[in-house]
Amino acid sequence: MGITPIALKGETKAYERRSPLTPARVGVIVSQLNQPMVVEASDTRIFPNSEFQEAGATVVEKLGPEHPFVLGVKEIPEGAILPGVAYGVFNHVADGQQYNMAMLQRMIDSGVTLFDHEYVTDDDGNRVVAFGEYAGMAGIIDSFCALGQRLDALWCRENPFAHLLQTIHYDGNLSLVQEILESVAAKIRRDGMPRYASPFVVGFIGAGRVARGAWKVFDAMKPRTITPEELLSSYHLLSAREVYKVVLEERHTVGLTDGDGSDFDLRHYRANPSLYTSLVGKYLDHITVLVNCILWNKGQPQLVTREDLLQQSRNPIVIGDIGCDPGEDGPIAATLIETDIGNPFFVYNPIKNEANLGVRGPGHLVYAVSNAPTQLPLQASEGFDRQLFPLIRRMVEAGNILQISSWPPELQRAVILDQGQLVGQFADNPHIRSGLASLLG
Repeated sequence: MGITPIALKGETKAYERRSPLTPARVGVIVSQLNQPMVVEASDTRIFPNSEFQEAGATVVEKLGPEHPFVLGVKEIPEGAILPGVAYGVFNHVADGQQYNMAMLQRMIDSGVTLFDHEYVTDDDGNRVVAFGEYAGMAGIIDSFCALGQRLDALWCRENPFAHLLQTIHYDGNLSLVQEILESVAAKIRRDGMPRYASPFVVGFIGAGRVARGAWKVFDAMKPRTITPEELLSSYHLLSAREVYKVVLEERHTVGLTDGDGSDFDLRHYRANPSLYTSLVGKYLDHITVLVNCILWNKGQPQLVTREDLLQQSRNPIVIGDIGCDPGEDGPIAATLIETDIGNPFFVYNPIKNEANLGVRGPGHLVYAVSNAPTQLPLQASEGFDRQLFPLIRRMVEAGNILQISSWPPELQRAVILDQGQLVGQFADNPHIRSGLASLLG
């Protein structure tokens, strides 16, 4: 019996072009680790099939039961799940996401082993592999594109962002985007923002990888950074000819339900999220573009509520929900639906509590694309590959890639299913249990 190959699946989600490993890294795995690799053919992946072949992988038209260990990026379609296979993907089930519960049940029934990239963590609970930086880069560009289109729809046709395109149209040329944003900022400082969008304040929820990726692009505009406290106390003094950046960290976004916000303790919050409530609402009327950059978990306070948005006369004009947890009970109440790169924007009407695709109509324009980093497929794949490969190396060197107990502990912590059984931190997860129970009506 030969060595079990590692297989890379072809992605099926619309516009998805990323790969968890690059051809160069596949070549290292094959030649240096003597580990066979199989790649499912794809016409959309950023790397041509031929590059994987040249690296020593076997390219097949379709994966089958003979490929029991599969790596990918996005979820496995319900109809493509193979019995007994081990999958490593971003699966989006741990919060009981209703749109993925049928898929999870199929995996359970099929005796699948599943580990989720999102939960690959070190001993301190920090994520080890992620596309967050690239989500932030693509998300901020798309959010500004949304602003230009929304202002145009509101008859502000000469607005500085009117000609900015979605990330996908720049073919990964971030230097060009930064040059464009530099010129946009120069126009703002020369002519000012339209009255409807002035002062121009970009507010970020979170300061982690996603936010830092967004800042790498946004900082080309040389924004003036102000604190949340300054935003509230000095908003009336802000200039129409300036670009402002404000970062809302956890101590700004939540506080004890019975407290005044001054006694925030991060460790206590993370251990007792149900005791806290959102503070984001008080900032909303002062923010032009709100960019949500956090990884949110069920049980934490909803950060932007429908009631918050009902109280806003205008702002935020755009909500760039890069975190993208759709549903009325998610972190951003406006994100009722997930959109895709081909039709990325919708207007949320808080009065009717409904989402209407496009950029017109009363309410707040929302951007909610869950696979935004695929608009930077080369950079995102190379970045993810650098993070994932050391774990794959250790797994291969342990000698049995199908034996979970031999995997690096970072990967073991990410195992949701072991041969169809919920295990580890997910065994008694109430959100998963509730989501699965809902399938029964």
